Amino acid sequence: MLIFRMCVLYALVALPAYASAADPVTVAVTNERMQTMEGFGLNVIRHPSYVKYSEENRRTLARKLWKEGHFNCLRLWDQRSWRGETDSVPIARDMQAYVETHIIGDALDNGVNFVVLETNGCGTVQSHTEYYANKVRDMKAKGIVINGIGFRNKPNTTGSSGRCRWSPAEVVEGVKLLRKKLDSLGCADVKIVAPETVEWFPRPADSHAEKYNYEPGDDSLYLRALVNDPAALRSIAAFGTQTYGKGITAWMQNLARPFNKGYWVTICALDPKVIGADTVPAPGDSLEKAKAPDLNYLDSLISPVTAAQCLSDLNHGMTRWFGWAWSNYIDIDDSQSTGVKPRYYFIRAVAEGFDPGALMRRCVRRPASPGADMRFNVGQEPSVIAAAGQNLDSTLCIALVNLRGVHAQHYASVYDPATAASCTVTVVVDEVSGKDSIPFVAKRCHGTRLEAKDEGVVMMRKKSLRIILNPLDLVVLRSASAVTLAPSRTNARAGKKP
Repeated sequence: MLIFRMCVLYALVALPAYASAADPVTVAVTNERMQTMEGFGLNVIRHPSYVKYSEENRRTLARKLWKEGHFNCLRLWDQRSWRGETDSVPIARDMQAYVETHIIGDALDNGVNFVVLETNGCGTVQSHTEYYANKVRDMKAKGIVINGIGFRNKPNTTGSSGRCRWSPAEVVEGVKLLRKKLDSLGCADVKIVAPETVEWFPRPADSHAEKYNYEPGDDSLYLRALVNDPAALRSIAAFGTQTYGKGITAWMQNLARPFNKGYWVTICALDPKVIGADTVPAPGDSLEKAKAPDLNYLDSLISPVTAAQCLSDLNHGMTRWFGWAWSNYIDIDDSQSTGVKPRYYFIRAVAEGFDPGALMRRCVRRPASPGADMRFNVGQEPSVIAAAGQNLDSTLCIALVNLRGVHAQHYASVYDPATAASCTVTVVVDEVSGKDSIPFVAKRCHGTRLEAKDEGVVMMRKKSLRIILNPLDLVVLRSASAVTLAPSRTNARAGKKP
């Protein structure tokens, strides 16, 4: 639904006092039709303050988060998993955590239509699948409908929450057992996502990453194991990856596309180690040293980087996105705050642009060069990342973010104002008729400003438009009306092979 507000006509937005807008960038929206985006969501963990809210404040917060934020799916953390337990945990604890607190009910009342159950723990593959399949059945009997389930969160790590590293062969066996058990319990409609592996580098010695014994190449090992087993491949509805600074790659997308599978990012995380208050960091300081009086400095970096991760994955085959975690997007505390955090505005702007059902197009930098696919990867961040797609109402959406000056890492990002620069981006849409003039409504988010700003109308003429991107800016452009695109020979809707 188009909800961008029409404003006065702008030619180009004026530049603030950043480095000059040298090195103009050209982004091409090609005629390569890719995946269908199914929705945006958040990881949800029981929060002790939510139950203390008055009904009025609770409903206000839920409406703002789910409905106004355009989040239509959530990933629910099993109480055994979150507490780090390995034994069986009665469903009563999950009922207390999510039903009696109204967390699930409030989400469903505000547009959430897809609930995924996160799973964790160790033990045998057999006991794991039995436990979680029975839990899905029992939750369904209590009125909690689970639409999807992960075979296991981060199977290639030990870490916390009672995990042990399971081999690719064990994951392959596990998804087949889980599918068979769910079907036998009358839960054949529950979708399985796997393998939900994680990798990110570099791995700082003082970060929690040291607890995870993943290895370079794990994503490939686990994904290819699933692809090479026909029964396991039939058992899953989607491939899953977690973005902790390393997004979906071209080879991952190409691996998934021929099999008509979705591709979910079940956790997108970039978390600071320290949130405090006293001074703004000097250039080159990491987020661990960053402390600002209004507590917004950290999010001023994390928010555009999170948006960049999201756009990169959208441009590489992602069909569902889950941010980590809902408490990073809204204020939940004993004061009954109904406020939201900067990350909320950035991802909300992206979700407002790309409706469920949007058919994505491949975006590339031109001329072709290393990094032209604009894939996010820690230490190798492109200066500009873009994604584009056509919604079911035929409106066209293009989103771009400027990362110049940012060196992003999970837990220790760096922003250097000396290398930050604004840039003029020319967007060329190959499928648009050269005779058409198309108005796009623009919305801009900046890391140091809480509210997203309506920028007015930017005109596309002769297939192209220009926009100025300042450092840490996200700009989302959505056409003011339906756009007729030229027929294309490719057809990758829902991941089908072109």
